[in-house]
Amino acid sequence: MALTFQQKLILEDGSAVLYHEGNLQSGEKFHILILIPGKNIESYFHYIATKADFAVRELEAYGRILHCDKGSMTEPEMKNCVKEKFLN
Repeated sequence: MALTFQQKLILEDGSAVLYHEGNLQSGEKFHILILIPGKNIESYFHYIATKADFAVRELEAYGRILHCDKGSMTEPEMKNCVKEKFLN
């Protein structure tokens, strides 16, 4: 599958799709898949490295949340999510 022009623009300039797992305040596991533009990567990593507790929605200041849910996400699920967001 080829990327469209718009999808290529989204992924250029050093953008990265990152996957994180963590624990909610309730102790339940959660995961997030997020697209961070290259210009925001350094500030994004600084934010998550220095902030012990934050609302997931605060991450939207740095990029686009592609998927967020309780539990873990398998690698095939991650690939399917990225395909859905960028290849359809």
